[in-house]
Amino acid sequence: MTRTEELRFVKKSGTLRTFSEQRRAEFEEATVGITFTKDFNVALEAVMYDPLETIAARVLAWVKRKSWGNNCLFCVQDPNGDLAFQVDCAKNLNVDKRRVSAAMRYFIQRGYIEMRGTAKVVYPVVSPVLAKPPDKDEKSGEYRTFLQDWKVSHSTDFQELEVACSTVKRLRKVLLSAYKEWRTSRTSAGDINKEERKERDIERTPPPQPSSLHRSSDGKEQEEEEEATQALTVTPEVLSPAPTFREFAKDYPPGKVDPDSKPAFEALNPQDRIDAKAALAVYRRCEQWQNPQYIPFASKYIKKRYWEFDPLDVRRESPGMARTRQELNETILLARAMRRQT
Repeated sequence: MTRTEELRFVKKSGTLRTFSEQRRAEFEEATVGITFTKDFNVALEAVMYDPLETIAARVLAWVKRKSWGNNCLFCVQDPNGDLAFQVDCAKNLNVDKRRVSAAMRYFIQRGYIEMRGTAKVVYPVVSPVLAKPPDKDEKSGEYRTFLQDWKVSHSTDFQELEVACSTVKRLRKVLLSAYKEWRTSRTSAGDINKEERKERDIERTPPPQPSSLHRSSDGKEQEEEEEATQALTVTPEVLSPAPTFREFAKDYPPGKVDPDSKPAFEALNPQDRIDAKAALAVYRRCEQWQNPQYIPFASKYIKKRYWEFDPLDVRRESPGMARTRQELNETILLARAMRRQT
């Protein structure tokens, strides 16, 4: 309703009302009996001017603030002011008017907003009935007609398409199953390696020394024998000292030793340093590391504890994973051949 129409209505009704009073009366009449929750103007304005909020949320907050916030059924500048349009929304929110227009169209399609009259006055819907979202898989009637004709005229191509779609659907299931199997095997391998490391730590722990209270009468001679035995015993640490970071970096593939790798390596315990350096001999020979693109940086190698797992190409591949790999390669070759033909 324009200001001229409002003025005519006021004169015709025979009552002297301000525009604010007239708009509020219409608002109260249209919303009578409808339950509501107070949405304070300051809260709506916070959403309107929040630069981190989405454009759609800001536009909807603006519509509510300029209409219901002014006790009016449609958007106005203020209770006694002129109408407020999309261009005013873009100016108030400092947003491109095309983005405001796109948000308005979305809310109109969903049933939250209405545009009335030739002036396109913005009305928020008091009791919206949400429209059914379009079905992405639903095809237009024209396309369905074309598809039926194409099936007949290109029956061979259609059969190939059906086979390809069926193959892709089946391969997705196989791939998901193989992924679950791979995760299970990876977890099992990690548990086994942790048990082995625990056993090695137990073996490296020296046995407790006998207490002086349990020594025999000739304790002096037994003590001398123990000292001699300890002097001749060589611990694993002496045989295999923990490597330094410089030694580790020297064995790691060149160009992949990043600054974060040194503190990560020095934070490892001696046995982990030994294992990390020893595993490099296996990884450097694996097929995956022959391509520098797939070699991780040293810090990632250390933090992810690569030495606790075998490289992918030396792991035992299950028949299901081998079959999946072969079928995927065949599908890729088929797709490339079809692309060359088109």
